[in-house]
Amino acid sequence: MTYNVKIIKKQGQETFKWTGGKTTQLYIYPENSSYEKRNFKWRLSSATIEVEESKFTKLPNIQRKLMLLDGDLVLNHDNKRKINLKKFDVDSFSGDVDTKSYGKCRDFNLMTNKDCRGDLEHLKLESNMVLEYGKNNNNNYKYRFDCFYSIDNCFEILLETGKALSVEAGDLLLIKTKKECENKFEIVNRGEETVDIIKSTVYY
Repeated sequence: MTYNVKIIKKQGQETFKWTGGKTTQLYIYPENSSYEKRNFKWRLSSATIEVEESKFTKLPNIQRKLMLLDGDLVLNHDNKRKINLKKFDVDSFSGDVDTKSYGKCRDFNLMTNKDCRGDLEHLKLESNMVLEYGKNNNNNYKYRFDCFYSIDNCFEILLETGKALSVEAGDLLLIKTKKECENKFEIVNRGEETVDIIKSTVYY
């Protein structure tokens, strides 16, 4: 196996208060870095906005991607760009700008510094559906991280060794692959209910 697999269980994730609600840190890289010190390469989190109007913390030199998970959200960046997000919509913006939000919601966040680039997408995994992932052909990075966050139900990852690992709602599955290595694996829904998954891909 040419990649590392880790499951960050929901019970082990840290939740903090911020001025507009609560935020749960799902993963930070490197793992000994700190959001408060702003010395991370990239970070995944899920947050609630519990007030009708809030102001985002400014994060100089950080690029942000925010996906709406539920609720209503309007973002206003520097009073120049306003966007109304619907469920699973993604907005990309710089942490340098003054960003205000309007509406109560739950969201998913990817933060990257100048050394990384990343993407967010929503996967709808129907009953008995299998998603296959193969070789990585992008060579402009040292590592690739594939992260799968289950919003509501359980799914499995089937490794090339034949081993299956279960990922429950609220867990984060993280797969780290070195440059030019293969990372063949399958994401499987063996249940009867649809699974909504947020996939984050980060190149570093």
